[in-house]
Amino acid sequence: MKQLNQALSVLLLLVGETSLTACIDENLENCDHDYRITYTVRLHANVETELNTDMDTPVEELLAGRLRMALADIFSDYARDIDLGFYTSDAALSHHEQHTINANQASFTLFIPMRDYMHLALANVANEPLVSKEGGERVEELSIRQQPTNGVIDSHRIGLFSARRPIQLGDRDQTFHVPLYMQNCAVALVVDPGTVAVQNIRSEMSELADGFHVRDSLYTFTTHPIVRMTRLEDTGSSLLCTYGVGFPSRDVPFLVEAAQTRAQASSERVGSYWTLRLYVTLSSGNTDAYTLYVREPLRAGELKIIKLRLRPGGGIEVVNAEVGVSVQLNWNAGGHYEV
Repeated sequence: MKQLNQALSVLLLLVGETSLTACIDENLENCDHDYRITYTVRLHANVETELNTDMDTPVEELLAGRLRMALADIFSDYARDIDLGFYTSDAALSHHEQHTINANQASFTLFIPMRDYMHLALANVANEPLVSKEGGERVEELSIRQQPTNGVIDSHRIGLFSARRPIQLGDRDQTFHVPLYMQNCAVALVVDPGTVAVQNIRSEMSELADGFHVRDSLYTFTTHPIVRMTRLEDTGSSLLCTYGVGFPSRDVPFLVEAAQTRAQASSERVGSYWTLRLYVTLSSGNTDAYTLYVREPLRAGELKIIKLRLRPGGGIEVVNAEVGVSVQLNWNAGGHYEV
């Protein structure tokens, strides 16, 4: 019995520089073997490719360095916390553990009954106050969901990761490898004011997912939140920049058939996947509003950079993306404007 109690105590074992091992105390009546599961954060992001390709002038390279630092907690293979759920054939939660790992890899030795499980894992959700875990008692209900206020939410502050894998425990020692993949993404809006005297800019994203079902690896589009983007105050030059972090867009573009009214089926919007809104406050105090209908999907683990040039008189040029543009000059928050 003394040896058994020792086997059930929490073990810490460093694997390389960033791994952790622990035991989960469970019913051992049907288990005489060690089952080790190793989790690895897999960051398949395009950040460096996007920054090196789209930010190629000297002033853009200065901005790229600052943007890289601003997004360091988003595009990182470093997980602060991990949430582990093991579901039996009746879809009910059988075992659950939460750990702080502060690493990009963690290994846990499990002493649990010999069964077949659907295993779901989340990383960093506990450290992101803008999202929450929901429905963890049933395998088909486990999801992560944003928590907007009046339909508006700030950008995510950390990269979110998940994994799903069937695990069949046999009558032998076994080791399982479970990769964790990123579920959110980021957008950077780079504005060259040229000769236009700009007092301030702000921007927001919409038509992005509001949640993610872990078992089915499906995003949900129910509440249609507006995601506020953050202004990068120091760009190193006259360039202006905002960035935002949220869930991905749909994989299917907006079509005329989906429009409820003819106004919704404007030529600028048709074929777009998601929307950006940029508000430019001029030195005169007037604000011009630009709606950008982006004709490229925004995918998980991706950084998308969209570059714009302002033109005198309220014009705008999109430099590096497939975008439909709608302009509202002399915009105000009440929705009244003059074109």
